[in-house]
Amino acid sequence: MNKVVVRQVAGSVLPTELLGDIDPSHTVEVTVRDLERSATRASPRLSDLVGAGRGVYGTTDEILLHISALRADRDQ
Repeated sequence: MNKVVVRQVAGSVLPTELLGDIDPSHTVEVTVRDLERSATRASPRLSDLVGAGRGVYGTTDEILLHISALRADRDQ
């Protein structure tokens, strides 16, 4: 799953390698995102499906071109 945790904390609670040049007395925002893929993911990303079909659209550019054409037909 794409789990994201965002917290505002005192800079002083962060390790110095993460804090960098930020004053430790300042409040900072920390965002943590789980990068592991979950087997229970509800829907795949488009990039996961590239090349997964029957060879119709092998590249991202081909997929985007096809989607653009579908949208153009829809909007006419």
